[in-house]
Amino acid sequence: MKLALALIFAMVFYVYSNQVRAATNPLFQTIHIAPGCEDFAFDPHNEAPRLILSCDDRRQSLSRGSIFELDLKTHVFRELPILGIHLKSFHPHGISISQRDTKTFLYVISHQWKQQSFEKKNFTDVLVFEIRKSGLNFVENLGGKNQKMFASPNDLVVLENRDIFMTNPSSLNKSVLHYSHLLKKWSVAATGYLYPNGIHFKDSKVFLTSSADGKFYSFDYQGSSTLRNRKLLHRSLGVIDNITQGMGQSLYFSGANNIQSFLRHFRDPTFMSPSRAYRIKMGRLEKLRSPTLNRVISAPSVAFEYKGRLYLGQPFEDFIVMIPNPSWESVEDRNF
Repeated sequence: MKLALALIFAMVFYVYSNQVRAATNPLFQTIHIAPGCEDFAFDPHNEAPRLILSCDDRRQSLSRGSIFELDLKTHVFRELPILGIHLKSFHPHGISISQRDTKTFLYVISHQWKQQSFEKKNFTDVLVFEIRKSGLNFVENLGGKNQKMFASPNDLVVLENRDIFMTNPSSLNKSVLHYSHLLKKWSVAATGYLYPNGIHFKDSKVFLTSSADGKFYSFDYQGSSTLRNRKLLHRSLGVIDNITQGMGQSLYFSGANNIQSFLRHFRDPTFMSPSRAYRIKMGRLEKLRSPTLNRVISAPSVAFEYKGRLYLGQPFEDFIVMIPNPSWESVEDRNF
């Protein structure tokens, strides 16, 4: 009896102490959701503003990934079930949201491994879902017939006209692809980047991160299938990944300091990969100033700020991090 009471007391004390630490820590909060919440898409059209999260356990490649929604007011989250299609495997990667009339659509890059696919080979889907209260209702697959062009696509952005730009980093020409909604056809929009990764559209410009050399580019978009007037805006930024846009006009992206630490963290979860996060506000590059960043998250792949709270996702671990009232410092580009 005494042993049982002691165990109960220890369990209550453990839960209580964890709650106190989470509630009183002014520097960060961890939100445990699922392994590898690698990309975010902000949905301002929902009754309660939310983040859509693309999650997949990349250390267990044959496990099944999921899409979650996170209420940005309450931090309540739930998995969004997939409806209307049977997928033998599902490994979501980059995601993008599109609003048409009163309907909200989610575009998802999903990798299929040959051990799990009906075709017994690796291939990539570009799945389109309508987001409903009941879950993700399948609409169409834009990737099935284009496998010769696809080489492990990473991220995508959907434009108002329903065209798509998508990074295709493992292709021989290190390309960015374009999908024409009118022609129902993929084509090459740009080539020659060292692992093109995150991509975003804003104010008639397309923005691109190049992970292998830490560069950040912009292009003019004039309605065509090609990206023109390339400008190198920043360099030496680390292994930067996805790009998001906050409620204002600022852009956010993050990543590991270098590829060696990123790969070491992938192989050894106990190793904390030094990391960094950036925003571009009014055309000026700023870096997150956080003394605890490298102790709470490794190699964050996505960053998003909402009403004074910075959210960071990562490709491997089972939680995201929220930093209240983040502090930013200007970065001088001494490389130009």
